[in-house]
Amino acid sequence: MKINLALLLKISLVFSLFLAYSCSGNDKNKEQDPAAVNEEAIKDEENKTASNFPKGEQIYVAKCEVCHQKNGEGISGSFPPLAKSDFLLNDKSKALSAILNGLDGEITVNGEKYNTLMPAFEFTDEESTDIMNYILDTWGNNGGKVDVVNGKL
Repeated sequence: MKINLALLLKISLVFSLFLAYSCSGNDKNKEQDPAAVNEEAIKDEENKTASNFPKGEQIYVAKCEVCHQKNGEGISGSFPPLAKSDFLLNDKSKALSAILNGLDGEITVNGEKYNTLMPAFEFTDEESTDIMNYILDTWGNNGGKVDVVNGKL
């Protein structure tokens, strides 16, 4: 049985195009319920919070969010939460040290053990202040404000 390579390529191309179109979300025939669209917009607005520390938020999104997640809840067993974190709120100097110097070894956060390497970040004092204050002020944390000078609180 001979396989016609040209036919196989044509079939693959058609299938790929079909798959790309169906996954693109550009279905013009799909009608949405206006009420459902409005509810989604309302939920999006409710979930938005104006950060008191926008520079810190930008740093968090760029450097921290991939591990600690957008909601600050981390990934259980791998990356500890920053939201309502006893580790963070009980010892801000230790938390700052983890940001600036990295962290290696077991820690316990909210009763759960974590032993994942955290890399050090080379932040200026201003950036360190911004990221710490963003984290201390977000996700229900009421950690107050800090001022980092020469890498220390």
